[in-house]
Amino acid sequence: MAVPSMSTFYAGQRLRAADMNSQVRDAVNWTISGKTCRAVRNGSQSIPNNTVTAIQFNTEDFDPLAWHDSVTLPNIVVPNMAGYYQVDAGMEFVNAAGGNREAFIRAKSFGGGPFLFAGSSQLGNATYRSRLSVSTVVYQNGSTDYVELVVFQDSGAALNTSVTSFNSYLCVTFIGT
Repeated sequence: MAVPSMSTFYAGQRLRAADMNSQVRDAVNWTISGKTCRAVRNGSQSIPNNTVTAIQFNTEDFDPLAWHDSVTLPNIVVPNMAGYYQVDAGMEFVNAAGGNREAFIRAKSFGGGPFLFAGSSQLGNATYRSRLSVSTVVYQNGSTDYVELVVFQDSGAALNTSVTSFNSYLCVTFIGT
């Protein structure tokens, strides 16, 4: 999907209705339409000990441009237009003592990578669930680049994500070119 550009008009130019529709109406409609995706995991996922693991998102809260495929590639969001994107993600581990919990936004960007762009960590707790959130801005080329949420834990055994407070999520929103 290409970002529309508006023509430069000149004094005395005669504008037809078709010109106004394609140059003004369509550009305004594109500008105000949602260019975002929020992929979610609505059930727990087992995260192995000492292994970086991508969250497998099995549905979307919203995805008007079909950036997420919950069947074929459930761990990634692939925006279909080049530009900069605000990426927000969050997840929660069940309560368990010991070890560290980490969450990272990992992305293939500028045709390279994948790279870790942002991260968050917290020590495990037997009483409280570990809640992690992370946010960054990444560039996506609109075809092969992608974004995902990866997590890590080293509690000594596999540990589940929790859905007690909220579902794990990855929200990717176009912010400009």
